[in-house]
Amino acid sequence: MKKYILIGLVLVLMLNTCGQSLSSVSSPTSVIVDYTLTGVDKQLKPGDMGVLVIVIKNTGGLPAEEIEAYIPATKGLAAGERWTVGALSSGASLVLTTNIKADPDVYVGSHVIPLEISYKSHSYKTVYYSGVPSYEYQTEDLKTTWRIPVRVWGDANFLLTPGKTTFYDGIHDNLTLSMTPEKDARDISVTMSSNCTDIMGLSKVDVGDLDKGQSAGLSYAIKPKDVGICSVSLLLEYYDASGNSLSETKSIGVDVLRSDIDLKIESVIAATLSPGASGNVTIYVKNAGKAKAADASIMLNLSDPFIAETPEKYVGDIGGGGSIGVPMGIIINSNAQVKAYCIPVKIEYFDASGAKHTLEKIIGIEVDGKPRIKAVVSESDPFTTGTKGKVTVEVINNGFADVKFLEIKMLSGDGYNVLPAGEAYIGDLDSDDSETADFEVEAGRGEGTLPLNVEITYNEKNSDVKHTENFTLYLNVLSEQEYAEKVGGNGRLLSKILMLPLLIITIVMLWFVYRLVGVIISYLDRKLFRKK
Repeated sequence: MKKYILIGLVLVLMLNTCGQSLSSVSSPTSVIVDYTLTGVDKQLKPGDMGVLVIVIKNTGGLPAEEIEAYIPATKGLAAGERWTVGALSSGASLVLTTNIKADPDVYVGSHVIPLEISYKSHSYKTVYYSGVPSYEYQTEDLKTTWRIPVRVWGDANFLLTPGKTTFYDGIHDNLTLSMTPEKDARDISVTMSSNCTDIMGLSKVDVGDLDKGQSAGLSYAIKPKDVGICSVSLLLEYYDASGNSLSETKSIGVDVLRSDIDLKIESVIAATLSPGASGNVTIYVKNAGKAKAADASIMLNLSDPFIAETPEKYVGDIGGGGSIGVPMGIIINSNAQVKAYCIPVKIEYFDASGAKHTLEKIIGIEVDGKPRIKAVVSESDPFTTGTKGKVTVEVINNGFADVKFLEIKMLSGDGYNVLPAGEAYIGDLDSDDSETADFEVEAGRGEGTLPLNVEITYNEKNSDVKHTENFTLYLNVLSEQEYAEKVGGNGRLLSKILMLPLLIITIVMLWFVYRLVGVIISYLDRKLFRKK
């Protein structure tokens, strides 16, 4: 038996050791281009030749084998090359170089050269046999394509520098350029043309005369129509210092992106909002698109029970991918119900062409109130030492929230006793409402103010948390003389009222007796005295 236990322990230790050793190299082969070290060794201009340096690296945990890299032919830039690299261990890098030549008529601006890399990749796959993990070594052929950015710089005769090179599909914008001649030039005019953007204004700009090194600005109203790198041609016509008529054609590349503006409300953060109070509601807006939303404003469309302190707020520009938090002040009427409200929000902004857009959203705001419970003695019988009587307690909710499961207990204390059934269940008690409960109390000490201890328990309407509050109420205990006067005065009056019929009956009976005596005397008088 011990033998099998030892064998099991050895197998477990072997599996753990194997798993740990594999975990350090379990990431598969990954051959990438290191863009931070990749580029051309000079400012490449039309007609120039330079050296393109490409650095590839294996960032995976396993080696790469049979690596081949290939640059296909590219229009405007000649850099076609094929490399047979071989193997590349984990973490190793390799430098590839090739000559790159720019055609004389290549456009000035951004270009992309594709690089294809194929190799054998290795990885570990976890499989289970009878519930026990095992690791299988796998090999597969991979092929990836990388985009190598290359910039072509302007000819030195006229240096053209664009103000910006990023535009948006279908959006009106201005392409601005700074032009500086290498030599003196007279009567300069620049005509723009392109197949990937519409020119919305004049295509020809007359610049006039420029001396060597002097700069002038150009501006063209454009509306790009194709996403991607857009080539713009500029025909420069001028006279040199000798009066010769010359012309040059320059090309620049601009990047045209999709013109989407996608404003979303990320979240709404509000302070505790209660009826009759005021506070800030902060609305966080994100532009999930790539284009800028300009001159944005946010408006709250509030209705009862809300009043806006700041119904509209200007927030300015929200760039592509950007976020902004906008605090809006509101006031809640005192008659507001404690619940969640839907608030319409309107967002207005302008796109790059100046067109106005309106976006309508709905946010939720919760008005949260608290109950306010108090208790008073609303009515009681007269009390003196040793007497019993009824005490009526009124429970009042003058807060902003309803309560449920309300119970009230009157606890026996110094100087008094609460007779059986010293508690009452009220249940629901709405805001701005009250209920009463009766208790029988026996006063045990002398005159004066007698404190009564009352305990009230309840739950808020939308909560299962029980709250307990204690109150001290006061009962007026009379002296025996005051009690007798108050209670006795009432007794004498009642006695007089009850004795009145008895008095009438007595008078009637006395009258009958008087009559009866008179009749008897008259009878005897006739019988006795008249015979004589």
